[in-house]
Amino acid sequence: MKSIDFGLEIETNMIQTWKLWFASDIDHLKYEDRPNYFKFTTNIKYPLANGIFNAKVTPELVPKLIKSFKVENLPFIWLITPSSRPVDLKNILVLNGLNLISQSTGMAMQISKLKISESTSENLEIVKVDTLEVLNEWVKVALIGNGYPLGLIQDFFIDALSPKIFKKKLEISAFLGYYNNEPVASSFVYYSGGVVGIYWVATLERARKKGFGTAMTLAVFQEAKKIGYNIVILQSSEMAINMYEGIGFQKYNNFQIFGWIPEFFY
Repeated sequence: MKSIDFGLEIETNMIQTWKLWFASDIDHLKYEDRPNYFKFTTNIKYPLANGIFNAKVTPELVPKLIKSFKVENLPFIWLITPSSRPVDLKNILVLNGLNLISQSTGMAMQISKLKISESTSENLEIVKVDTLEVLNEWVKVALIGNGYPLGLIQDFFIDALSPKIFKKKLEISAFLGYYNNEPVASSFVYYSGGVVGIYWVATLERARKKGFGTAMTLAVFQEAKKIGYNIVILQSSEMAINMYEGIGFQKYNNFQIFGWIPEFFY
């Protein structure tokens, strides 16, 4: 039996998921999907709405790409993954005025090795996003739960997802959890190359420490298992690693997001 390169699976699924969001036919979204980098820009003055990922470039090109955002006063992010190049990319970004915004740990497992069969959370009703109304609620929970502002990027997220999430062909799914009839938890899944990628697992602050993160993750497992998937990957914050290890995930690699924000935004 061929061994699984979980580290490669994690990175590949992540890159494809980012392309799902930013290689879209949306007004005011421009993107360049080149062999050595992916660049996207919008008219939104927020780092998450502009950036670079999947970069395997020469050291000389890095400052030029950074300058293309700075001359427009566009806040932006730069995703660093294990295959990013040059090897000292982090140092070059810092020297050019970028700061570390967040970091995560790539984790993976096989559904067949799941350590728990069901969540112990109580009174959480989980529904699959299947209407525009539910999608709107999902976006609110996913953004707020992850600490992002609604006003700046809510419409962008809805515009990026709505043409794709309701297709009959199963490529992406989103789940929304209700507690006392209020939407409080989210998760998102991208199916690609035989791998299940879990993203946007979030719980609103008032509903935390009730096991809802585990429940939203297991909701993805249930759907994936029904359609024949076994490999599941995700990127975890430091805070959530113990939860995922309790399910059966193992750590494989690391990711960082660097960003630049013009001074007048502070």
